[in-house]
Amino acid sequence: MTTILLFFLFIIVINVFPISINIVLLSFSILLILYLKPKFFKHEIMLYIISTILAILSFIYSSSDYFIYFNHGYVSIALFIIIMFAGVFPEKWMITRLMLKTRGTFSIIGFILISPHAFLHLFSIFEGINLFGITSYALMVPLTIISFKTIRREINPRDWKTIQKASYLIYFSLFLHLIWIGDWFDKIIYAILITLYINNKLIKEYKK
Repeated sequence: MTTILLFFLFIIVINVFPISINIVLLSFSILLILYLKPKFFKHEIMLYIISTILAILSFIYSSSDYFIYFNHGYVSIALFIIIMFAGVFPEKWMITRLMLKTRGTFSIIGFILISPHAFLHLFSIFEGINLFGITSYALMVPLTIISFKTIRREINPRDWKTIQKASYLIYFSLFLHLIWIGDWFDKIIYAILITLYINNKLIKEYKK
């Protein structure tokens, strides 16, 4: 497992594949870390602080290649892919149970790390503002706030489930954004991912 993780990270670092493939590999890498070191993700506050520091640095050094995976939102997208598919993978799988336990933490980290990308476009440091991207980010704000455990405890479980349905709009808007800005190969990969998600989600809902 560790060898596979190192191989994935090596492929990502040398950046020889299209960005969509690197994002998928990054998702797999995060899942491998989650599988190998699940206790690491229990230190939520520490992870939020680290994420905030990385977000600030990626905003300040927006032109640096060292922060390209953060200020272009690639790490966040990898996390959102995990959050999405946590809801459609078989619940009997150990990795699915781990994904479900850390889904709230991943959503907060994903929001923190994608914020520089949103603000860099908003302040015109990065060119262009995409309607789908702004929509998905705006929808993330309230859902991220209620993802913190102290706030979530104050919300009725039934209301929580109702509010969380807005996440489908986030996924849809996010992938429309990715398909809109991606090149032809990336468009295909993103379309495949969202199609797989919708297909498996419908199957899971039908079986209930």
